[in-house]
Amino acid sequence: MLDIHGFVDVDWDGDLDQIRSISGYVFNVFGGAISWMSKKQSIMTLSTIEVEYMPATHARNEVVWFAEIVFKYGVSIRSYKDRL
Repeated sequence: MLDIHGFVDVDWDGDLDQIRSISGYVFNVFGGAISWMSKKQSIMTLSTIEVEYMPATHARNEVVWFAEIVFKYGVSIRSYKDRL
């Protein structure tokens, strides 16, 4: 059973010159990074909600892609419910 952990973060003050945030995510399987992204956001956002929403959306797309591959090969993934 795969033990996957994902993390998303945003640095709101990442670039004071262009007033753009730096955002990223990482997914770990058994403690090792298998997928990650870190970049300056391409647009200037108008609210903190937008700043957080953009990398979360990218991370969600990565989860869907990874889940399709894993389920295709019949591997099960531990969910938060399994940890309780």
